[in-house]
Amino acid sequence: MNIDILEKAFQKTKTVFPVAKPSCTIILGSGWGNVMDVVNSRQTLNYHDIPGLGMPTVEGHSGRLFISESAGLQILVFQGRRHWFEGSGWEPIAIPVYISQKFGVSMLILTNAAGGINKKIRPGNLMIIDDHINAMGSNPLIGNNDSIWGPRFADQTHVYDPALRKMLDQAGNKTGTPLTHGVYAATSGPTYETPAEYNALRLIGADAVGMSTVPEAILGNAAGMRVAGISCITNTASHTGSGAFSHKKVIDIAANAQPAIRVLLAEFLKEVVTNVFHIQNHT
Repeated sequence: MNIDILEKAFQKTKTVFPVAKPSCTIILGSGWGNVMDVVNSRQTLNYHDIPGLGMPTVEGHSGRLFISESAGLQILVFQGRRHWFEGSGWEPIAIPVYISQKFGVSMLILTNAAGGINKKIRPGNLMIIDDHINAMGSNPLIGNNDSIWGPRFADQTHVYDPALRKMLDQAGNKTGTPLTHGVYAATSGPTYETPAEYNALRLIGADAVGMSTVPEAILGNAAGMRVAGISCITNTASHTGSGAFSHKKVIDIAANAQPAIRVLLAEFLKEVVTNVFHIQNHT
């Protein structure tokens, strides 16, 4: 991975947001793009203006970075992500995590749309990611090791912070938002998985599958950030009786879940402010 590219991206962002002091970063996946619009957003920066990042080529990823405030917390919001299957290398995927680390962000919230493998999980359900399976055939830490990513061999015992997962559950209980837990498997894409591949992923312990999130989780965890992940289940993975999959269906189902997601994230951020950053007088 070319650290010079990542550093140029940070320097550009720092120029646009010179006094920013974010504590948290949220990366919004397919269909999640508008869930943070209700909070106070400041100046925005388009991805095409950030060196090395570039605009997403996937529908449902608008490609904007902005700073918001919620519950007294300053948040870097990446509205959309770049994917490994877009063919531009690891740098565009790593840039949001690198920028966050350089700004001093200590908490990374990752979101995505995913196919449900576990038969108990249905379209529209929200799944807290407890762990992941990297089935992408690669890893963003391959290559020369840079100190920003910590030691050469990053521990992954608890990639998804247990305390943050508990706070998500508490937010779900307070808002009446049903939540489930599971293991997220990431494949490279851009094709959906075959029935045999879904079955293989089920057999090795995956509850949901997508084409993102795991690289950012690996990088964020390696860099010492506390990571949380949430999947919106947009389809079942049985390939029986549901017709052909399409990205439009994925976006539509995730969009329908946005009201519940907004409420959940707002309450979760209140929990984080109190329990992680110990700010008591928030609104």
